[in-house]
Formats: sequence, structure tokens, C-alpha cells
Amino acid sequence: MRKYCPKAFRAMTCLAAVALLVAAPALEARQPVHARHAMVVSRETHATDAGVATLQAGGNAIDAAVTVAMALAVTHPSAGNLGGGGFMLIRLADGRSTFIDFRERAPNAATHDMYLGPDGKPTKDSLVGYRANGIPGTVRGMEYAHSKYGKKPWKDLLEPAIKLARDGFPLGYGLSESLRSKNLGERLGQFPEAKRIFLKDGALYEFGETFKQPDLARTLERIQKKGAKDFYEGETARLLTADQKEHGGTLTMEDLRDYKAIERKPVEGKYRNFGIITAPPPSSGGAGIIQMLGMLDGSGYEKAGAGSALELHWEAEVMRRYFADRSAIPISSKSPSSLCSIPNTSKSSAHPSTPIRPRPHPPLSPATSPHMKPWKPPTTPSLTPKATRSPSPIRSTAASVPVS
Repeated sequence: MRKYCPKAFRAMTCLAAVALLVAAPALEARQPVHARHAMVVSRETHATDAGVATLQAGGNAIDAAVTVAMALAVTHPSAGNLGGGGFMLIRLADGRSTFIDFRERAPNAATHDMYLGPDGKPTKDSLVGYRANGIPGTVRGMEYAHSKYGKKPWKDLLEPAIKLARDGFPLGYGLSESLRSKNLGERLGQFPEAKRIFLKDGALYEFGETFKQPDLARTLERIQKKGAKDFYEGETARLLTADQKEHGGTLTMEDLRDYKAIERKPVEGKYRNFGIITAPPPSSGGAGIIQMLGMLDGSGYEKAGAGSALELHWEAEVMRRYFADRSAIPISSKSPSSLCSIPNTSKSSAHPSTPIRPRPHPPLSPATSPHMKPWKPPTTPSLTPKATRSPSPIRSTAASVPVS
């Protein structure tokens, strides 16, 4: 039988208290973040901090979005980068909303079968190598958004990204593990320049080590001084296309020079008493959100409780229906009504006359559900999306600006 020892008990109590105090910050960090006037959310801490600093220095939400995008080109190279593209959905404080499309586009030399081998089977050229890229849109899109809706000088918005690239930043665990992955390691091994940039004298970077990118810093400095013109017509464009030509790529100076960001009208929809402002084609996500929420609206799925099996089943079934439609209906910015004509509910404000897409039936399970067939569009002319003006500012003097 063990004897009670007051000193040992007090020591254990103190240790437990210290452990709780140490754990408290970690537990506290999992609580939702609150802010009175503005908030910045991104994939990476340094980019988020740069966006917050831009707001604190008097910038608006567009300025912060540009700052974050350029910083992510340094700190999150797998997705945030100068060689890619994206969408920007803007809701201004005065109620106006708009959408900027700066997605990558196919080079003029692209062909229908360029990613098929002699045997007719897909090659890896669409995933890896100099023929995999489209015409980049990020720099043009950021400049367009800033010139029309921004507030602070362009050079100020590029400075945080330049500093992160030139001086370096502590490598996060996620990025360090990504660089160490076998799949990425094999790809890096195919390109000497990639190995030079993402490896340290041939060795892998460790978590917490400082990662510097001086070449990227110089590119960002040129964009800071000359704007998008450098990237699409200047020295950066010449370096990029020369490298493409040397390695069998398809991108040309003409492709870069002719690239334009396009401003479009968002699509709108409703869910219960909420208005939805979302992305038009060529994005398929906006119409998908409206359709899926439309099928759920009025179904009573929420009565089962958040996270319940029945609620998750309903959500899975509406997703199945949407993706069946998405696989069959063209997604085209030239004919934006194609995907947006998919109906959602009988009370749809965007498409009041379209038939209702069949709602999911709870008794079905994934194991017994029949093959989901795509919805067939009506023979009547489909309706075009229209803009919405539902107020929902994130910053009272600027805008709500999600970027993907």
C-alpha cells in the first residue's frame, strides 16, 4: 500500500498547473478570431501579417489582397505564385459587387491533342514541364484590381514580398515537409534551376531554416518599379519566354503581351433569407454553390443536427447531383448562362422559370444510390446571371475581397 506524501502531492500539483499554463496558449489559439473593423485570412502567416500591416497603414481591402497575393508568391510557392492566375470577388462598401477573372489561358500554340502521346494516351506534359503552364494572369489581375479599386501606392504593396524574398523567412513545417516529399523531390530533380532554388547546396531545407529567394526578389523589384508591363512586355517577359523556347515550351512574347484581365458580373442566388454573391463562369464553383444550397433550402436537412449522419448524407447527395451536371454542361465565359442555367429551387431569384433539379432522397445511401445522371437543360432560352447588391462589408471603408 502506497503512503500519502504531502510534499510529493504538492510537487505534482505544481507540475500540473505549469502544464496547464503552457497548454493554455495552444488551446486559446484554436478559438475563432474576432475583429471590429477588418480581417485578413490567408494560407500562410507571413502573408497574412503583411496584409494586416497594409490595412493598418491606411490601405483598403483591395490593397491588402494585392499585398497578400504577392507575399504568397514568396511564402507559398505551391499555390500563391506569379506564374499562376485566379479570381477576385469584390463587394464594395457602397453595395456594388464585381468579379475579376485573371485565370491562366492557353498559349496560342496550344493544340487539342498536345497532351496525348503517339498511342493516344495522356502524357505527363500537362502536369510537369515547360508545356504544362498557361499564360500567367496573377500580375495583370493584381494590377487591374489595384488601379481601379486600390488606394495605396503600388510600390508599397510589393515591398513586403520583396523583403520576404530578399531577406528570407523561417520555413514553415508544411512547406518544409512538402519540399521533402518523394513526389516533389523527383520533380525537382528534373530541373536544375528548381533544384538550385529549392535546395540548399543540394540538401533539403529543415523546418525553421531561413529560406531566401534572391532571383524572385529581383523579379518583384522590377514589377514594383514598372508594374505589370515588365512581366508581360519587359525584361521578365523576355527571360521567361527565352527559357520557354530553350526547353520546348509554348509560351511566347505575343501570348504575354495580349493577356488581359477581365471584369465580369458575379452571379447571385438565395439561401433562406440570405443573398449569395459568387463567381460566374469560367469558374464552376459559383453556380455549384447556388445549385447545392438551392436543393438544400426547404429540405429540413438541418433538423438532424450539424455533423449528423443524415445532414452529411444530404450534403453528399446534393454534391453528387451538382458534379453530375458539371461533368455534362459546358463551362464557358463566352456563354455564361450554360452552367448558370442549372436550376436550384422553385423560388430561385436568378432563374425563376427553370425546372427544379430533383432533390436528394434521404433513404438512399452511397452504397445503394443509382448512378447519378446529369440534369438536361430545358429547350427554352437559358437565363443570364445578374449582379447583386446585398450589403456585407468586411471593412467599412473598403470591401470584402476573397481571392482564389
